[in-house]
This record gives sequence, C-alpha cells and structure tokens, in this order.
Amino acid sequence: MTNEASLLIIDSRKRRREALRRRLEQHFDGATESARIHEVSSVQLGLEMLESADVDCILLSRHVGDFSLDALDDLAHRKTRVPVPVILVTDEEDNDLAAEAVAAGAHDVIDASRLGVTEPHRAVRNALDTVRMRRTLEKQRQELERGTAEPARYDAVTELPNRLLFRSHLSRALSRTTDATNTGVMLIGLDGFKAINSSFGHGVGDELLRMVAGRLRHCVRNVDTVARWGGDEFAALLEEMSRPEDAVFVAQRIMYALSSPFVYKGQDLYVTASVASQSIPPTARRGRHCSNTRTRPCMGSSTVVVMAIASIRRR
Repeated sequence: MTNEASLLIIDSRKRRREALRRRLEQHFDGATESARIHEVSSVQLGLEMLESADVDCILLSRHVGDFSLDALDDLAHRKTRVPVPVILVTDEEDNDLAAEAVAAGAHDVIDASRLGVTEPHRAVRNALDTVRMRRTLEKQRQELERGTAEPARYDAVTELPNRLLFRSHLSRALSRTTDATNTGVMLIGLDGFKAINSSFGHGVGDELLRMVAGRLRHCVRNVDTVARWGGDEFAALLEEMSRPEDAVFVAQRIMYALSSPFVYKGQDLYVTASVASQSIPPTARRGRHCSNTRTRPCMGSSTVVVMAIASIRRR
C-alpha cells in the first residue's frame, strides 16, 4: 500500500505550476508514495481550497499577485491546530527574504532555478515528514488530555513509547506469537546528534529528535513499536517476522530514511544512523529463553530484552 500526499501549488503563472508539478510527479511515482497535486493561481484561491480539502504541504510562489508574509502565515494556520508546512518558491536567491519568510513561519525556501534537480522533492519530503510527525504528536497529546493514554509510559520530547512501555510491548509480543514467526529487537543510534545539540542548543536538538521519530514510524509496520530508548538512541520491536532476515530490510530502510537532511527553520541538519538488531528465538515466546542446550535455568521475557540490548551494544 502506498501513502498519498496532498500537495498544493500556488502560482499565478501556469507554466511554472506545470513545471513544478512535472518535477514532483517524477519523484512521487507511486511505488512507495503517490501525490495528489492541486494547483491554484492566488493565495485567496488557496485559502478557499483549504476549507474543502486536506493538504499536507503548500508550495507558494513569491511572485503570486497577493503574496505577503501574513498570507504565508494564514495559509499555514488556516484550518488546523497543526500548521501546514509552506515552502516558499522564489525566482532568485534572496537571503534576506528567506530569513524573513522562515521567521514568518515558512518551512523552507527554494530557488525556482533549481527545479531541474531534486530540490523541490527534498523540501517536500522533509515537510511531509514534519507534518505527519506533528499530527501524530497532536493526536497523542489529545489522548493524554482525555486520559486515554498513560503519560508515564511516553517520552516527554518525542511522545514515543518510552523504555518502560517498550518492555511491556515486548512481553506482550512474546506471549501471543507462535513458533512459526520471529521477533526482532533493534537499537538505533544517531551519529552526529550530540554535535548538533551542542552547536544549536537543546531546542533544536529536541525538534530534530521529533523529526527522527516521525521518519522512524514510517519505516515499520503498524504492528511494530518504535520507542525512545534514551538520549540519542531509539529502539524498535519487530513482531511476527516470517524470517529473522526481515530485520535487515527494516534496518536498511531506517538508514536510508535518516540519510536525507532534516530541515529546521531553513537549516539543513545531518545525522546518520547506526542500527543493530537481535532476533529473539521462538522459545522465548513462551516466556522462557535458553541460550543453549546445557542444563541451566531459563529466563523470563523481561530478561530477554535486557540480553538483546546488551548483545546489540557489544557489536
């Protein structure tokens, strides 16, 4: 199943709209994600469309007739508590305008002269990661307010499950799956995060962690669990794998997803991932795990995760 993104292009020039559409369609090829692209010729028409259509990202031309920085803010906050990312598209590089646009709430600023490369798709891809993550966090925040989620079991920064809830999910997974499937535990470390945290401050570091969390969620299935293990580390629980080797594919997806830069207020932030996994054998799913055939006490599932993480750390 592919994910469909809803994009809105606002430009008074038909040829520019068509050129940008073609460039985006080359990347959203439907293999992993498709895009439904809307086009309008003014900010006012864009605002009207937002009243009737769900939009994930807006590409706004600087040269549309009714452009203003206030209009940019209106587009972002028109319909929802979670702002829609607005990417400002200019005809020339203008650092002053870029700074003003970002201060006014633009997610990114791109130069139309670079439409021949991957710049539009990169900017849109980062915007989609951000808005989906923010919507997930907003949903979880509402659940917390209604008392339908357990705050003590969620990480305060990313609102992912924390270490305690991760262990609970693992115990549940071990108790309900069969010997015909495999369970994987994965540890994901961010390389380069500490340097960003030190250089830009904890506020930027926290925002980066939230964006990482959003990308990680899209690398696993709904049945799986992604958790904040602590610091710059995340953990993933892969349930009901048909083969232990399936974890390798997930690890590759994670490393690829995190290899693209993260954009925060116009600044590209780069981190890479170190991923290691441990397959938990079928015997552990009955609540007991023996490492070999020698006579020795077997261990409960709460010990399995400790051993798995310890084994990963030694690599």
